[in-house]
Amino acid sequence: MIENIFTTIITILLILVGIVIYFWPIFIPIFIFSAIRKNMANKKMKQNVIHAEEKTVYNKRFTDINKEELRSLEINDINQLKQYLYAIFLDFEKAYNNLDYKTMNKNSTSKLYNTYHSAILLNLKFAQKKIIDNIELKRMFIYSSMNSQYRQTIYTTIEIEYVSYMEDYSGQIISGTTEPITEAFEVVFVKSVQKDGIKCPNCAATVTDGVCDYCGTEVKSTDFEIDSIKKIVQ
Repeated sequence: MIENIFTTIITILLILVGIVIYFWPIFIPIFIFSAIRKNMANKKMKQNVIHAEEKTVYNKRFTDINKEELRSLEINDINQLKQYLYAIFLDFEKAYNNLDYKTMNKNSTSKLYNTYHSAILLNLKFAQKKIIDNIELKRMFIYSSMNSQYRQTIYTTIEIEYVSYMEDYSGQIISGTTEPITEAFEVVFVKSVQKDGIKCPNCAATVTDGVCDYCGTEVKSTDFEIDSIKKIVQ
């Protein structure tokens, strides 16, 4: 009796093994297809999570800071602050357009100035000039801020309508268009907030009216400067 049961089990197992071996070429594509679908589903899920996070960050850039954050900036009127910061941005863009290096340097940090100055020199090397004109403010938001012991940072979104194109020395447009476009930029402003006054970066002496009292080095003021300008892509 036991031998018959054992024989039956062995027979059944051998039949199953034979079926698997016989149909294995059919199972392989099924397994591969299933694995590919699972992998694609996982990638899509990760992409959805990343997209949701990017959308959250994107939407945040188009929302003003709350009253508590505004008080930390010691500012009562956010619209007045926007006008002040936008004026700096506009002056910088016009200076860039007019090759006014002095105004560019005044309204930007050394890092940003060097980036734009290098771009200008490269264009001039190829007898080209980038034109940014007819700038019109559409929307502006102050969406974040950060204070440290020595520096105050304000993060803004500036959406403008403008004309941007590249021309050669004859005035011929070689790229871009004279048709207005609307784009948004993340513009970061910074300024020094040292409590003991401005110190000369050359000798650390006191600075009066933008000039070092000891070595005579010209030092930029503590007004806000543009630290970075980045196009916002949705």
